[in-house]
Parts: sequence; C-alpha cells; structure tokens
Amino acid sequence: MKYYFYFFLLLILSSCGTTGHLQFYNFNVSKYTVDKELMNIISKNSIYALPPKWITADSGDYFETRYVYFSNNPEEIYRIRFVGDSNDWNNSSVCTLGIIGEFDGNTWRNESALSNKEVERITKRFEEEILSKIKYSYVKSDNSTITDY
Repeated sequence: MKYYFYFFLLLILSSCGTTGHLQFYNFNVSKYTVDKELMNIISKNSIYALPPKWITADSGDYFETRYVYFSNNPEEIYRIRFVGDSNDWNNSSVCTLGIIGEFDGNTWRNESALSNKEVERITKRFEEEILSKIKYSYVKSDNSTITDY
C-alpha cells in the first residue's frame, strides 16, 4: 500500500508545471514594463477585452493571468501568463511571457489538445495583433526549457 502512495505522490510532483503551453517570449525588460504595455493594448483597444458572454472564462484562475479576446473568426480567448512570481519579477530586468491556453467558447485547450497547425495559427495571431504593438522586442524561446509559469 505504501508503494502506491509513493507512486501517486511521485506522479503528482512530476506533473507540476507541465499543463501545457503554446509559446514563450523572452523580453529584455522587466515583467512590469511588458505587463503595462499589454494592459495598455488590451484596454485601449477594447476589442481585446473579454465580452460579457465569456466573462466567466477567467474564473478559478489563482495565478496572475491576462486574457486577450479576439472577436473575428475564429472567436477565441488566449490565456497569457508571465513565468515566475513576484520575487522573480521584483529582482529581474528580464521576463518571459507565455501563451498558456486557448478558449473556443466551450473549452480551454493547451498545447496537448491542439494540433501543430492550430498552435502555429494562435502564435501568429498573438504576435501580429498584440506583440507587434508592444514597443519592446522579444525572442521566442525553446518551449522545452521552461516549465514554471
């Protein structure tokens, strides 16, 4: 019985931080600087704000998370999050932002639930409609090296 407990505990611990992600972006400025830019884009262009019909899509999220809504085809929401926590952010002049999931109106989907073609489409859309409006450059990172977000 105790072996089952250890196996179960090991399974839980090994899965932490691996819920899936679509793409990570590294910036040479602080999290707070990039976050301010993101929030300006989302709030200035209210077309990116969550519509009332999908306002509950962000319920239950206890990590600091941002949501970007796209109304044109396909209508969807992207969940984005910065890697780390406030200790990391307060002590670093660089940051990493990740697209964590996509909501299609019914279900949140992460990397494992999306085809490569869908991930490519989502990444391209985010880069063209959101990141292109940020005045700071970024570098895409190798997704296999980052799991803590």
